[in-house]
Amino acid sequence: MKPPVLHFPVVSSSGQHACRIEFDWLGTERYYVDDRLVLRQWSLLGKTARFTVGDVNVEVRSQLKERQAVTEVLLNGRLSSENLLSAYNHELSANMRKLGLARAKPMTWKSWLGRVVVWAVLAYVFFAIFKWLERNAA
Repeated sequence: MKPPVLHFPVVSSSGQHACRIEFDWLGTERYYVDDRLVLRQWSLLGKTARFTVGDVNVEVRSQLKERQAVTEVLLNGRLSSENLLSAYNHELSANMRKLGLARAKPMTWKSWLGRVVVWAVLAYVFFAIFKWLERNAA
């Protein structure tokens, strides 16, 4: 599965412009207007990108919410595109379900603590067996 590439149009006094956002797996975002790079930034946990296209102020908000990524486009402060990543989120969750990686419920503090305790007990048992074998081998 490739990182998403998003497209949206911007109409300004100078005409219609094709905008594109390219993401990569390491958090780099590249913003293009008419195939010309206008902004590049690193944002793994969410950030707002601002640039102008003609006389239009473009603001792109990207953020990670629970089990999905959300990207909104605001043109001159008004919401233009609510979630450009909805199709990508759907495809990603379908692939995760195929691989058995999707959780039915989000992880809570209690379930996280339970997993930590189980792993700590397993580690203790492993090291206890290792020490017992070490002593008895001599």
